[in-house]
Amino acid sequence: MEFEAIRLRAINFDDKNENFSVFADYLVPHNAQPSLRPSDFDAILDDGQGLHSDGVASWYCTNWDIELKTIRPYSDHFDLDHYSFYNPHVGRFEAGIPRQDTIGYLAERGDRWNAV
Repeated sequence: MEFEAIRLRAINFDDKNENFSVFADYLVPHNAQPSLRPSDFDAILDDGQGLHSDGVASWYCTNWDIELKTIRPYSDHFDLDHYSFYNPHVGRFEAGIPRQDTIGYLAERGDRWNAV
């Protein structure tokens, strides 16, 4: 859909447990419905699964925190990477704490976006 975008915000690596937390925003115009559901993302990203597997075990588990954000693309103030997308969450990004439910949880629990 026109003006929809996916923007990576941060990646946290927990070197003690060897897990990743990936933070991204799914930007959708304020007057439009998202064309993608959480399950569409999870089908590709495999939330909570390891990046590597030998068939018995997996490692480098990755949790995907993708948050739906409404935007006004014609606003003079709009920028895909505006500081307002980062500032409220910097502490969570640094600690690897999800802002909300991960994409896999959303896909399993109704396949709907949380209201933001």
